[in-house]
Amino acid sequence: MVTNPFTIPIHFVQVTASAHNAQNQLISTGSTYTDIDQLNPKEKAGFDIIFLDNVVANPPNYQLSVSYEKADSVKPAALYLYMGQTSMDSAGTYHLLGEVTNLGSDPTHL
Repeated sequence: MVTNPFTIPIHFVQVTASAHNAQNQLISTGSTYTDIDQLNPKEKAGFDIIFLDNVVANPPNYQLSVSYEKADSVKPAALYLYMGQTSMDSAGTYHLLGEVTNLGSDPTHL
């Protein structure tokens, strides 16, 4: 989860991860952008980095870095999606439990 700690909106928020082995040698890197395009002050967004190298199965440590640009204007708050628990029932069907939160001041509808 990335949080905008500033008093200004930011966008193009990119997270880069470096995986290191037990000898602290770099074994792989990956990067992605946050799930939300623009983060207003104090707003949070998730991210998902996928390492394509099989050598990264369980590296002892990661190093994360974040880059961003200042946004020109504040976008209205949006819907926030939280992914909670996942499970599989006895029939082999996967279930995802999540929550949607309206961060805006206007009501939403389907």
